[in-house]
Amino acid sequence: MQTLRTLFVCSLLGIGPVTVTLAEEAKILDINGKLGDAFDYVAISGDTAIVGAKGNDDPVPNGGAAQIFVRSKGEGDWVHHQKLAPPDVNNESQFGKAVAISGKFAIGGALEDDFKFQNAGSAYTYERTGKNWPQREKLIASDAAAGDEFGTSVAISGDTAIVGAPRHDGNKGKDSGSLYSFHEHRPPLERTGNLYRQRCKCG
Repeated sequence: MQTLRTLFVCSLLGIGPVTVTLAEEAKILDINGKLGDAFDYVAISGDTAIVGAKGNDDPVPNGGAAQIFVRSKGEGDWVHHQKLAPPDVNNESQFGKAVAISGKFAIGGALEDDFKFQNAGSAYTYERTGKNWPQREKLIASDAAAGDEFGTSVAISGDTAIVGAPRHDGNKGKDSGSLYSFHEHRPPLERTGNLYRQRCKCG
């Protein structure tokens, strides 16, 4: 049985709202998912989707993971393509609670990663190479502090990534939060070394 949803959008001509009926195309499942994975944080770019599962226990309990799905041509099915799981996350890092994708670039946040300080947080960038999505870089805030939860929100577009740290003590005081912008600085043909530099901080 199809599930129908109604979306109200504004007419380009300014005449008024237009009703568009959308039919459910497919149900995306993590075939290797387990109880408590929390498989539901999603972003999409073209025919590629990334879905985060902050409670995934591989490689560590609640370390988190993200899954890449690609829509098949013609049939419209979403086929599992690759699992993204940073090898260095600690217990309870919750990688995948925030995910974003733009073309061949993807990013996932690990808001409770203890890389520098407890729950300071981090984010991981990925770049599609051929059919695979290798990890490119781990991002951390230049002024990271315990409890910042950097990686709670993430966005990426082209060579720019933005990561939120809602509990950072920004310029408005305790837990006022900050956003960090990173810009890719890779020279042509360079494939090694740190690719993203923190460009600015807001808040």
